[in-house]
Amino acid sequence: MFLQAFVGRAATEWFGRDAFMRRLDVAMLGSAYVGRRLVAEGTVTACHDRDGRRFVDADVGLSTEDGVAARARFTVELPPPDSNA
Repeated sequence: MFLQAFVGRAATEWFGRDAFMRRLDVAMLGSAYVGRRLVAEGTVTACHDRDGRRFVDADVGLSTEDGVAARARFTVELPPPDSNA
């Protein structure tokens, strides 16, 4: 559950606090021990609109000094564009 929460935090840091996680798939590939530095690196794989809503798909790798700890794929829904801009 910690790795899932870490990916969620990485997504909100990346796309903003108003982004809503719609889908999350995590594959645990290694360990993330206490005291290790956990780093998230990701790539946007697709952007799409559906029914007037905006979505972004991304792939993220989580790694420590020991190597890859997990890989994740997720979809976030972005908030509507600010009409006051």
